[in-house]
Formats: sequence, C-alpha cells, structure tokens
Amino acid sequence: MTESIVIEDLESADLAEQIDATRITYPNEDGRPAIEGTTFSLEFDDPVDPEAFCEEISTPEDPWRMFGIKRKLADERTDEDGTVVASEYWSLAGVLIHVEDGGHTGASKINLEITSEWVRVYVKGTYKKK
Repeated sequence: MTESIVIEDLESADLAEQIDATRITYPNEDGRPAIEGTTFSLEFDDPVDPEAFCEEISTPEDPWRMFGIKRKLADERTDEDGTVVASEYWSLAGVLIHVEDGGHTGASKINLEITSEWVRVYVKGTYKKK
C-alpha cells in the first residue's frame, strides 16, 4: 500500500526516514527470492510544474544529492475509465547519493512519477555505508 505525505509538512530527515522504511530490496532467503518494500507518495499543497520540479531536485548538490534523467510520459494521466486524473505525467530515473559527515556512503536507484498534484517515489537497492 502506498503511503501519502503532504510535501509542505516534510522535513529532509522525515524524507530520509521514509526512504529507509520503504526501500525496495530483493533479499534471497533460503534460496528463495523475495521482494520487500513499497512506494510512497508526496502530495503538493499547490500544483507544481512537473518539468521544473524534475530540474529542481535533479542535482548532485545539497539538499537532494540526486541526479537523473527526466522524461515526459504523457500530456495527461487517465484512470482505467479514461477519466483524467492528472495533467502532465513525467518520470525521473536517477541515483540518490547518500552522504554522512561530508563523505559518500552509498547510493540507491530512485524512480519518480510526477504530476502537478503528487509524486510517487520508488527507491531501489541497498544503502551501503563505508
């Protein structure tokens, strides 16, 4: 189940905690592959420009330390009945760089689905601390 968070109320420490709590991993227990983790969503208080949002967060500089490739998927997103549920639908595939005490400690693959109303976040891989 996807958890929703209002972005205005989100602190960077909360985001880091949410990423760690929902990270998608592929453990192999007793020779049987498994999938653990889930996605989470961020809701905007006010509509945003999805392309500008991608550009703003896709930087290896503070505070995001992420870089990625953005792509417009559609002019609008519809549900299975054809009802428009969001205008402009974008994706961002990238790498989230983890830094502690000024040093690189690991990285995770990150994929975002972005509309003007919300962002769905998929964080994959294991955070590796040196």
